[in-house]
Amino acid sequence: MFYLCIAPDTVTVDTLPVAETIYYPWAIDSYNPMAFARCAWIESEGLLLNLQAFERYPASSEKLDLDNNSCVAVSFSFTKNSNGVLTAVFNANGQYQIFINAEPVELPLDIYTDVGLLPKGHYWSVQTCIPRSFLQQHFPVSNLKNGHKMKGNIYKFLRTGEKSHLGSAAPMQQESIFAFENLGDWLAVNY
Repeated sequence: MFYLCIAPDTVTVDTLPVAETIYYPWAIDSYNPMAFARCAWIESEGLLLNLQAFERYPASSEKLDLDNNSCVAVSFSFTKNSNGVLTAVFNANGQYQIFINAEPVELPLDIYTDVGLLPKGHYWSVQTCIPRSFLQQHFPVSNLKNGHKMKGNIYKFLRTGEKSHLGSAAPMQQESIFAFENLGDWLAVNY
């Protein structure tokens, strides 16, 4: 079970629960970089995403390339039994693509990037907020109250090269970041 925190207007990101990539079923005994997500539903703004990957030299470019960039992604279905899925993919340069049911959509976002060194190693991170108004057009987000059950997953991937990998926080059934079957249980909780 993973947790999406609900807050009326602000959160301290470092205090949010973490969903960490621990499943790398197609990359046994190879490169499996750790990544994690902290997510919150800020009622006045939308879906806050704070994503961090532990890699020193991530494959990245000035334009998102899903095949050749090292990426972190998050997917959510805002109801437990629906396959209406939001997927957001980011590279280390803060380039991104938003998908609804695996179809790309245009959505201007402010992206904040960071790189640094922690005791766990070198990292890169991105943070953004997907606007409430956008989400309300496509998903039943008005249901996001304490105790609301939904589906989601986070992914860390690079599709090509010697460091190719695909990992997730919840176990994957299919080798795709867009497969509904890969989504695990999430619970919305008051912050």
